[in-house]
Amino acid sequence: MLEPVATRDAVVVGAGHNGLVAACYLARAGRDVVVLEASDRPGGGSRTEETVPGHLFDMHSVAHNIINMTVIPRQLDLAGAGLVYQEMDPFSVAVFADGRRVRFHRSVEATVDSIAEHSRDEARAYTAFMAKAMPVLRTILPAVQGEMPWRDIPVRLASLARALRPSPASTVADALGPYDSLLRRRLPSDLTRAPISAFAAHAGVGPTMAGGAIYAWWQAAYHLFGQWHARGGAQGLTDALVRRLESLGGEVRCGAAVERIDAPDGRVRAVITEAGERIGTRAVITAMDPKTALLQLLRPPLAGQDRADLTAARRGNVVQARCVQVGTVLAGEGRVEQLQQRGLGVHCRDHRPGPDALTRLGDHRSHPAVGSIDASDCCAASHLAPQ
Repeated sequence: MLEPVATRDAVVVGAGHNGLVAACYLARAGRDVVVLEASDRPGGGSRTEETVPGHLFDMHSVAHNIINMTVIPRQLDLAGAGLVYQEMDPFSVAVFADGRRVRFHRSVEATVDSIAEHSRDEARAYTAFMAKAMPVLRTILPAVQGEMPWRDIPVRLASLARALRPSPASTVADALGPYDSLLRRRLPSDLTRAPISAFAAHAGVGPTMAGGAIYAWWQAAYHLFGQWHARGGAQGLTDALVRRLESLGGEVRCGAAVERIDAPDGRVRAVITEAGERIGTRAVITAMDPKTALLQLLRPPLAGQDRADLTAARRGNVVQARCVQVGTVLAGEGRVEQLQQRGLGVHCRDHRPGPDALTRLGDHRSHPAVGSIDASDCCAASHLAPQ
C-alpha cells in the first residue's frame, strides 16, 4: 500500500549538478520543490571522495568550464554558498616523448609564444586557427548559455559573418566534416593537433565522425573563458548547490530511489518511490539518463515514433573515461600497474599522440566505457560509464 505524502509543486529526480541547478531555480521562483536521489549522497558526477586513504579524488567531473560560461554561479550566488573556483592557467601542458612541452594559456598570445619555442610555422598556424575558431564559438554561445538578449543579436550576426570569411562554402564544409580532417588541413603537426584532439574527444565523438569539427573549434572557449576547478574538488559545486537550495526552502532526499512516474492521462500526477511513498505533483524534472526516465520510470512509457527515436539513440560520453595526458610519465614509472591495482582500469598501449590515436576511443563498440587507444593518454574507466 502506498504511503501518502504532501503534494509538491515540483519533483526533481536525480541530485547531480543539473538536477540541483534546476531545483535551485524552481525554489528561487517560489516553488515547493524536492530532489530525490537514489544514492546515499548528492552530486552524481560532481562528487569527490577519499578513494585512497588520505587523498581525495574527483569521481567524474573535474574542470567546470561550461557553468563558468553562464550566469548560473552569479544568479544563484554560489560564491555566497561557499563555492570557490580557481582558474587553471596554463589550462593544459602537452608533454611529448622527445621532451618538448607546449603550454596552453588563457591568453592566445602566450600560447602562441610557447608553440613558437618549437615551431614558428606551427605558431602561425595556431594563430590562424584561433582567428577562425573565435567567431565560430561566439556564434554558437547562446546555445550553451541558454539565452540571448536582443541587444546581443547584432554581435552574434557579426560573429557569424566573420566565421564565414573568406569562403562560406569552405567554412560550412569544415563544420560538417570530422575534426581529424579539419586539424590536418589547418595545423602542420601533432605539436598542436594532438592536444586539441584530446580536448575534442571529450565530446564523445571520434576524430573521423562527420560533424565533429565544432569540437576542435571549441578550443577557443578555453582561451575566452578559461578552465576552472572548484576548490576542494568537484564536490564543492554540489555542496554549494545543496546549501543554496536549502536556503531557498528546497529539500534533497538521498536514498530515495524512484520506482515510477505516474502520468496516466498524459499529464504527470505523482512520483512513486521504491519505498512506497507517493508524492503528488504536476511537474517532474528528470536529471538522469533519458532512456531510463522515459522508457522505464514513466508510466505509461514513451510510445510511437518518439519511443523508437529514443530507443535508437546511442548512449555515449567519452568524458566518462577520465583521460590523463601524462601517459608517458605514468607508464615510464610503472604507475599504470599501481593504478590498475587500485581498480582504475587503465588502458595504455603506447605514447604516440595525435588524432589517429583517439579514433578507437570514440568507438564504443570496442569497449563499453573506453576504447583501446594508441595515445599519450592513460584512460581510467569511470564508474559512471555505461555498461
